Amino acid sequence: MLLIVIEMLRLARDLAVALIDATIGFKRKRYEYTTIIRSGSDKVWQAITAKTITFGSVIPVRMTCEPVPNTENVFRTKIDNVKIDNVEIDNVDQVMTWRQTLRREGQALHCEILADDTNPELLCGADDRLGYELAETTEGTRLTLFREVTPRSVMDALLAPFGLRSAARKYKKQIEKELDLKRPLVERLTGFGIGLSILAFASFWYMMGLEVAALLAAVILLHELGHALAFRLVGMQPKGIYLVPFMGGLATAKTPFRTDFQIGFVSLMGPGFSLIPTFAFLIGYLASGNSTLYTATAISAFVNFLNLAPILPLDGGHVIKAVLTAVSRRLALIVSCVGVPLGLLGAWWLNDYVFGGLVLIVAIGLWGSVKTGDAADDQTVPMSRMSAAVLLAGFIVTAAGHGYAGYSAYSAHQKSAPAGGAAPWEERAQQLYSPDMSWAYAKNTIHAARIVMSSRMSEATANSANRIRTLLMSA
Repeated sequence: MLLIVIEMLRLARDLAVALIDATIGFKRKRYEYTTIIRSGSDKVWQAITAKTITFGSVIPVRMTCEPVPNTENVFRTKIDNVKIDNVEIDNVDQVMTWRQTLRREGQALHCEILADDTNPELLCGADDRLGYELAETTEGTRLTLFREVTPRSVMDALLAPFGLRSAARKYKKQIEKELDLKRPLVERLTGFGIGLSILAFASFWYMMGLEVAALLAAVILLHELGHALAFRLVGMQPKGIYLVPFMGGLATAKTPFRTDFQIGFVSLMGPGFSLIPTFAFLIGYLASGNSTLYTATAISAFVNFLNLAPILPLDGGHVIKAVLTAVSRRLALIVSCVGVPLGLLGAWWLNDYVFGGLVLIVAIGLWGSVKTGDAADDQTVPMSRMSAAVLLAGFIVTAAGHGYAGYSAYSAHQKSAPAGGAAPWEERAQQLYSPDMSWAYAKNTIHAARIVMSSRMSEATANSANRIRTLLMSA
């Protein structure tokens, strides 16, 4: 998380400089970024000059370099996506052509990008040049990447330094991964997943207090565990489970979905698996009357029931979309589009700008599908109508289960409430699920017990992110 904060500060600095340069006129600049790779320089040099190198990610990117025939010191680097389990991924297929201007074996590689034979989106301005310089240190190899260019726009001035940082981190991660080196303890503790989860818990604590925040975090993690188990059941490898500030949680996989059934099943298994802890909390509460168990039941039932709303990017939206694709992809697209204004209306009604932003991101992806006449998910294998019927039945049973658990807990609590008034913990628990709870508390509750995020964003958004990443890889 510390790395993310540092990167945001760097972007803010780069943006300020770019705006100033745009005001006075862009001039030629040299951008540099240096990182230490815990490896010998020979290994780093081998990675930089490799004919083919693949950077692992959810959608791996492969860079292939080959000499251009009938030329001297001119090379062509092709950037494309890698098939995963023989499933074709939407290819980026970008090309950068460059002339080698300096090569000192094991020490430096400088090149000039030939604009006429390079995809425009890979250029960061006029007379674009980049290079790599290596030096041995006691800690490993110091790799310095530089880019000399005259930016044409503010975006060029932002992408040039950001691309260098991104490429350096990719090389570092790939090389150290091949050497099976573990990340330093400090780096692991300040990494994305742990840092994001700590920040998320702090946001829950801020809105709801420590007790409810702890219960909410437990409910969300159990929900995401359901997604992670579902990944394994459909033959995918889970990558991580995180809490997300002000929103909920996120479960990710190492590979993309291959079938519509995988999408629907994994989405349903979050609230489906959560039926186990929800009813465990309910049974415990009915047996003991413990107010903490009542609150846990209310939060678990509420979060998972609301998460099944048929609106993207919620799990319910993904399940319904996957079910409808068995009938017609166009129908699935239409229903998903109808859910956008409903999601925005809900975000406005709850004064929830974070969720509204997510709905807008989904809307952008759906709009791209509408423009191309593509119902999205065309990269995935359709499922049979029988499988869709089973998935829909599971959706109904899951929603009914959480609704029943929440109603039963509330009814039992109403009957057992003392005539003289409830204890503070019981008052808070009652407010969490009472139909006549105050509006002010309802807003805080819904904000804190945010509908747990789906682990899949819109396909168009993923493709756009992949294109930007591929552009930065070539830096």
